[in-house]
Amino acid sequence: MNGNHTFKLSETGFQRFRELVNRAGGVAITHAGKDLLRKGLAARAGALGVTTLEDYYRLLTTDINREEEVRRLLRQLSVPDTRFFRNQSQFDVLHKYIIPELARRKLEERRVLRFWCAGCSTGEEPYSVAMTLLDSLPDRDNWKVEVLATDLNEQALDQARRGWYQKSRMAGVGQPQRERYFHRSDGGFQVNDEVRRLVTFTRHNLVNDPLPIEVYGICDVVFCRNVIIYFTHSTAGFVIEHFFDIINPGGYLFLGHSETLWKLSARYALVEIGGTFIYSKPLPTSLSGRRFIPDRRMRDSGLPPGVDDDRRVSGSDRRATEQSAI
Repeated sequence: MNGNHTFKLSETGFQRFRELVNRAGGVAITHAGKDLLRKGLAARAGALGVTTLEDYYRLLTTDINREEEVRRLLRQLSVPDTRFFRNQSQFDVLHKYIIPELARRKLEERRVLRFWCAGCSTGEEPYSVAMTLLDSLPDRDNWKVEVLATDLNEQALDQARRGWYQKSRMAGVGQPQRERYFHRSDGGFQVNDEVRRLVTFTRHNLVNDPLPIEVYGICDVVFCRNVIIYFTHSTAGFVIEHFFDIINPGGYLFLGHSETLWKLSARYALVEIGGTFIYSKPLPTSLSGRRFIPDRRMRDSGLPPGVDDDRRVSGSDRRATEQSAI
């Protein structure tokens, strides 16, 4: 196998590969990530016995098995970074506000709750969602609860399906949840069957694959955290708009703390619940602890259904408006 140092990535080659992985998986690679891209390309080219990146590009674009190799390359370039109950405040809001609200809203309907974890990596996030659902529904047996977990990386999905984690990966799991939802196995911790039955893992490309509505149905909550930051602006907007189509009215979209829909979509409402910011389609009026967040993106759009008071204006802007009206 060739060492990484034997592969040179020219500027022309960088642009070609960057466009290829963007088309295939929506991955946006800047010049700052050029060396990481080169190392990923070199690893795959070396594994195939290809001697130059030019030859590897030719293989990716002309070989009969090119689609499978593109998937392998995308897996090579993906860097899973996930933990149980990552961003704990979001799971607190899910437990205290959102799941109880969804349950109350559906008491007289079909008692079905569907969640989608897009970009689930090795499974910690969807299992955290499933545990939160079990903790939040007192009459669990009267509900059909489903968590769809998708990712591009098939190796990560295989690990997720196994549901076994080393002790070092359990830092975010409290002792009561460890005792209820895990058992010790092979020196680590195995997710128990009660949790695993709620989660379905499957490969899905957010950019190129159709929405899983036909096989899964409309969702109440979508988690897509720390994913769109790796997309180009146009690709991120495309994915976010598609999420809107699969979320029930009154449902929610969770993004990572560093992610925003600013200039990506004006169809969602940015709301604050329990001190945590999330997005809603459209904003219901029944959850307590909610307020509009001043957001220039929202000011030119109409108010969501059922909201009469425009709280999208910040305090200082509101005072100025009130004074001018006197």
